[in-house]
Amino acid sequence: LSAMFANYTNRPKTAYDYSIKAMAQSQFSPNRFYFEGPHSICCTLTNRHEEAISIGSQVLSKKPGLLAAMRHLAASQAILGRLDDARFTIHSIRKKDAQFVRSDIRSDNYPLPSAMSVEMIDYALSIVEA
Repeated sequence: LSAMFANYTNRPKTAYDYSIKAMAQSQFSPNRFYFEGPHSICCTLTNRHEEAISIGSQVLSKKPGLLAAMRHLAASQAILGRLDDARFTIHSIRKKDAQFVRSDIRSDNYPLPSAMSVEMIDYALSIVEA
């Protein structure tokens, strides 16, 4: 929870540090993906995009459709230039969330954890849609 709160308050480096601790403590948990999901988001927000893609993909293999992880995975894919992967992820998100578009993600009511998430995902969508 500390990692998520740090993300909500725009402290991605602190969030990343907390998520590393949570991952270590959940090493043998059958519900580890609940810790890996926030960690993958922290990786995206701290520009650790390779790690974000690796962890995010693992999370989604265990818990398909976890939208928070999917949104940030798409951002990391786009930022690294993996546009086909990003388009596939965005298409998958839009099957569940038709409002995953640049204009709607900027709404105060859209479920993104921070202003930094909004900026990074908006940037990624602009790359893919260009």
